[in-house]
Amino acid sequence: MSTIQDFYSLASQSDFARLHQFRILDWRWNGGSVIQEEEPGRGHTLYLETAALPGRTITNTPMPFMGLNFNVPGLATYDGSAGYAVTFRCDSQYYLRHTIEYFSRLVFNDATSVGDYNIPSKSSYLTIGLLDKQLNTDTNGNGSTTYTLVGASIASTGTIEYSIGDTGTPAKVNASLSYHYWHQGEFNRALNNIKPIYDGNVH
Repeated sequence: MSTIQDFYSLASQSDFARLHQFRILDWRWNGGSVIQEEEPGRGHTLYLETAALPGRTITNTPMPFMGLNFNVPGLATYDGSAGYAVTFRCDSQYYLRHTIEYFSRLVFNDATSVGDYNIPSKSSYLTIGLLDKQLNTDTNGNGSTTYTLVGASIASTGTIEYSIGDTGTPAKVNASLSYHYWHQGEFNRALNNIKPIYDGNVH
């Protein structure tokens, strides 16, 4: 029978993951940088307010025999892959909002009726890092790690609600991405050498 002291001993050794210990480390579309953690003054990854670890489900097929269902595991599906939500605090120059608008119009621009709406390749991805208390990620299986959403593409640009009676609440930028699947650990770090393809101007 487990006791309070058993819980105390375990908790003091293993501690707990905290909900603020995460960052967007890299976000790319067709190999070009959307935002990166190491882009000073441009990345704005520190303005990320909420995100989530993605889910994964093994499909199940009931196989009945004489009134009893035998559950047969099947293939994998990725929960929420059609609309993975992220929320940022909005900077005063609206750089993050304009960035998301820009990449949305790269996928399809209704002003020109053209776009790059092919199936996103592996060079389009979003990497989230889970941090330890020293703000490090660990990809050797010893603790905190990274999650990469493969084939990530802008799915929607959220609205920003304004109110003349507001007392100065910082605005938020909401967006959602679609992706194919995710995996844990490092992914295509060599692509970090590719220069950003967004120049900061709205087209």
